[in-house]
Amino acid sequence: MSAHKRSAASIPSTQCNALKGRGTCQLPLFLRAISWNVDEVTSDSVVAAEGTALMKSKELPGIRAHW
Repeated sequence: MSAHKRSAASIPSTQCNALKGRGTCQLPLFLRAISWNVDEVTSDSVVAAEGTALMKSKELPGIRAHW
């Protein structure tokens, strides 16, 4: 397995574990918030930047194709 695939595979686990450490990991709510521009969330500059990065990412077409 390539280093990129190993790295990409560890990201969801790392992120969910970090969120669970804060008491929750609600991926559907997170995806809804960044995908449909929930004002209370996307007004946060960090979340807005991550949403923009996702929409402009080279990975997005592959994500959409496999969803």
